[in-house]
Amino acid sequence: MFEASKQGTDRTWIAVLVGAVSTLVVVGAVVFWATRLPAAAPPLTYTWRAPAGDPIAGVHVEHWPAWTVAKSRGSEQVAIETALEDHPALQSMAVALMAAADMRDLSAAGDAADVWNASLRAQDQPWALKPGATGKTLYVKTFFVLGRVEVETGDRKTEVSIGKRVDGLNVVEGYLGAAEDIGGALVVSDRVLEFATDDLWPLLGTVDDPIAVSLRAELAAGLPESSFEALTRTADARAGMVAANRAVRERRSCGSDFRMRVPWSGMDEFQRLLVYAERYRGEECPGLTAAEARALIRGTAAIRTEPGLWEALEQLVAWACRHVVVHEARHRLDQEDWGFGEPPPCEGCELSGRVRIEASAYVSAMASQESLAALVQVCGFVAATESGSSRRGAVAVLDALEIDCATPPPDVSTRAKALAKRWFSRDEEWTLHGMPDRVPLGIVDPE
Repeated sequence: MFEASKQGTDRTWIAVLVGAVSTLVVVGAVVFWATRLPAAAPPLTYTWRAPAGDPIAGVHVEHWPAWTVAKSRGSEQVAIETALEDHPALQSMAVALMAAADMRDLSAAGDAADVWNASLRAQDQPWALKPGATGKTLYVKTFFVLGRVEVETGDRKTEVSIGKRVDGLNVVEGYLGAAEDIGGALVVSDRVLEFATDDLWPLLGTVDDPIAVSLRAELAAGLPESSFEALTRTADARAGMVAANRAVRERRSCGSDFRMRVPWSGMDEFQRLLVYAERYRGEECPGLTAAEARALIRGTAAIRTEPGLWEALEQLVAWACRHVVVHEARHRLDQEDWGFGEPPPCEGCELSGRVRIEASAYVSAMASQESLAALVQVCGFVAATESGSSRRGAVAVLDALEIDCATPPPDVSTRAKALAKRWFSRDEEWTLHGMPDRVPLGIVDPE
């Protein structure tokens, strides 16, 4: 019995010793790397929060999200009704929407939301909502409307809203804009933000492919000089972060279960990244490599210490929204002319149905003044997806324009205008009135 007890004690001390050595190895590696890397993330100084203070704002920012996530929605329904006591028309619309949700009737909920949005639009209130469903549960997304852009082409006009999500739900749109959202057409600035910071911003550094060179020239002319310089100084840092994130995602195919998000603002916990990289060191399919951890750390440090960067990024996102506004405006105009879900006539394009509908909008976006942003978005979309009518429409347009995404021509807009004339017998000249110069990056609490 004594021997058994002693053996157990020996094993305990061996385990403790091994654990201590392992910890020292990890800590030693972290300290070694830390001597060459920033020890902690610089504070995030960017702040933006949707305006609040009135009942309608509170309903969108607080009450609808609380109602959506509540296990029992009764008390949250009372809170919404109470908040809208001075707005009886909105109160009745909210009750109708919540009743439709209880009945799991998405169509009726959508109708109630359309009336809600139209009422707020008539009052010049910058708020909107959109119901959706996951499984049998209905939810409500809420938006702060950053701008309502009047889009003009020839003698035609339509309106496109630019909205920012304020509900905080983990429901993510699979699109940059939609032609049948919040009372007309909507550009979702949160999704455009991802496109601008992951696809456009990295091209503004030392990348020397043709589209990057053209994009830098266009933005140098279109943005204030200080903003353009802030973006170019940090572009390579952001490119390294994006490349690291994509490499991590790609290794899911070999069995990695490591997950992370790399937002526009970078990473907050440097030491944890180093510990993760050390943990996976030597594995054939690592969750995170040392090189990737360094890229994320150095990239974050670079962008968070760049003066004027947040303003520059807001301007970049606004610029990236422009071609999406044109895309959605074309959808709206086609719907007015031919009906919802009906494709416009297309001479010799041999496309049908939804493919032709999407091709029509892609042609317009690529004929706009922001044709390069549209091209980057289309090429990225085609590379990232394998099927679907939107992809087939995009591929058809690229083929008709004789554009190779690897070596794009300098006259994308001119080619697209000619294609619009040939396929759809229309001129493509777009003017945007009321387009914001800056678009907020995200809802961030002040430090």
